[in-house]
Amino acid sequence: MYTDVYAFGSLLWTICLLAALPAQDKMGHDWPTVKRGMTSQPVEFTREGSILFKEGTCQLEISKEDETTEQIQFSPVSPDGEYRVVIGDVYDSAPAYLVAIKKCGVMHLAVPRYFLPWFSWAPDGKHVLLYSDYEASPQLWVLGIETGQLFEVHKANIKVRADTCCGLNEWASKSGVGYLVPESVHWNNPKTVSFRLEIYCSPYSEEGGWPCVGVSDQARAAYSVSVDLERGTVNSGPRITLPLRGNQKKEKPL
Repeated sequence: MYTDVYAFGSLLWTICLLAALPAQDKMGHDWPTVKRGMTSQPVEFTREGSILFKEGTCQLEISKEDETTEQIQFSPVSPDGEYRVVIGDVYDSAPAYLVAIKKCGVMHLAVPRYFLPWFSWAPDGKHVLLYSDYEASPQLWVLGIETGQLFEVHKANIKVRADTCCGLNEWASKSGVGYLVPESVHWNNPKTVSFRLEIYCSPYSEEGGWPCVGVSDQARAAYSVSVDLERGTVNSGPRITLPLRGNQKKEKPL
């Protein structure tokens, strides 16, 4: 019974979160899902596994998926009508594609597995934020549309993608994980973006490691983060310690 109540509570929390997000920054809500053998304009996912794109005068094959891919997703069109993002197999090491509608081209994005159906465009459309989360390893990415360069947001700066992991976890303790709050993303100008980061217990931390005792479903701390794309710098305000809810006992400080 406890499991059923917990599952229902998690589902209710997710629904409330999605309902609160701005239209541009919703995570998954505005991304149609296309099952194998079906079409949802402008994307067709054939029974043979081809992802076909047809919009305006543009007609192209985005990729060829194997038999393990049962469905794909695609984003709403960008504010300037130039781009869409398509997600293929989320288990692939690089499952996402950027489709240039007017130029009728496609670029394979080197975002790691578990790319999430969410992004946030800069006001001038020259950069876009992307988000991935594989086994409590959240990563926030910045894609330069004109250059195709992909950067990851770290605690002090943004770096070209390398074999490093989990920039958002750099704000967390050893047993913690740092999650982006999607609805908090705000572009101050085309080159500066800010967001809220919340620290939770990692479900993969060692048993008994703080703050994993009875508080895994609560954010324990938060940061206000600002990213300067022109300078490549990242700044975060002082840690905000979040109060415990209910009758839970106070744990050690972060």
